[in-house]
Formats: sequence, structure tokens, C-alpha cells
Amino acid sequence: MAESKILLIGDNAQVLEDIRAGLALDGLATVRAASLHQALLILSSSRLPIVLIDLNMLSLDGLALCSWIRRFNTESRMVALCGHPCDPLQCRSSGCDEISKGPLGTAELVEKVRRAVSECGLQTKPVAENDSRASEFEAVPTCEADPVLSR
Repeated sequence: MAESKILLIGDNAQVLEDIRAGLALDGLATVRAASLHQALLILSSSRLPIVLIDLNMLSLDGLALCSWIRRFNTESRMVALCGHPCDPLQCRSSGCDEISKGPLGTAELVEKVRRAVSECGLQTKPVAENDSRASEFEAVPTCEADPVLSR
């Protein structure tokens, strides 16, 4: 089993950091994408086994991104993060494998990520609690967004 990272996609830096910190406590490393440009760069160059997508982004249609990912990558497990009510059927038809409806950091989200980790056979690696290394993709400038995915 190969050690791997989990891709976090969202436009709220604090939310991404909170999720990263929580996953680090479980020994899981992450790569963060704070824009459509970053997400597409990462997804076009890597096959990450788990993708967590915040569906309530202001600048991006999360469900359209899920559909796009699923068209080109059938292996990754996608976990949709829904802070607001969302339609489970629409999420599933967009390619999401798991849906976490509660606030981030809840036991429900942790359980769904652990299930995805188990199903993917990921190995966990201890990550220092104070490790604040930025993703290599965080310095990538944003560009014109795809009108199909952008809101």
C-alpha cells in the first residue's frame, strides 16, 4: 500500500486549514487547492485517492467539479462537504461517494474520511501537530475560470 495525500478543494482558507489539521491528527497528509486553477493543476498531474470538495464555494460550482473529476478519474473516492442542505441524489449523480452534511470537524466527517481511507488502502503517516508547511500548489496564481465550473 502506498502512502498518499488527500486533496482538499475549497475557497475558504480557514476551513481548509481546519480540515488539514484534523486529518493530520489521524496521520493523513493533504494537498490543498483554494481555486479552480489549483484544483485542475493538481488533478491533471496527480491521481490522489481521496478528494474532499466543499460544495458551498462562492467561486466554483462544486457539483460541476465533481462531475468533471468523475469523468476523468473513476478511482478516487470523493467526499462532498455540505455545510448547508444539499440534495444527496444530486451529489451521488455528480460522482460523490460520501456526503458529509454536518459542520466540518464533526464525527460524521471523520467517519466518512476514515471509511474512504480504509477503502483506498491508504497508509497513515504521523504528521507533526505544528507542521504548517504549505502545499506546493498554494503559490500558483489563479487564472480565468472555466465558465462551466464557475458560478
